[in-house]
Amino acid sequence: MPSEMPDVATGKRFKVQAEAYEVRLIKADERTDGAFAEVLYEGERTLVSPILDESEAYGHRAYSMISFVDDLSLDLVGLLASVSNALAERGVPILVISSYRTDHLLVLQEHLGKTLAALESLGMTRQ
Repeated sequence: MPSEMPDVATGKRFKVQAEAYEVRLIKADERTDGAFAEVLYEGERTLVSPILDESEAYGHRAYSMISFVDDLSLDLVGLLASVSNALAERGVPILVISSYRTDHLLVLQEHLGKTLAALESLGMTRQ
């Protein structure tokens, strides 16, 4: 029988980045100036970057980025599980990028309101 998950989200802070972001595959020789993240996996290059020119967004959908403000220990267990469960209950798909000190969520801009409500329902605070 699974044990109760500790309430790790309560009191954590987050912020919504001002820029709109896109996620797309890029060519091997394509420049990545201004990228937030680049993922190389099995010969594929995925780029996460601010949309600088809407006319060059390649028809991709615009994402909002939510960054957790607090330093998150690499030993922290359950935060992303709590967040992803709350968002799944609201029908919000997410992309997650983890860095050394914190995590970032990408959500489609049309889901931003539901995302903010979900995070606040977990006891998180918008900064």
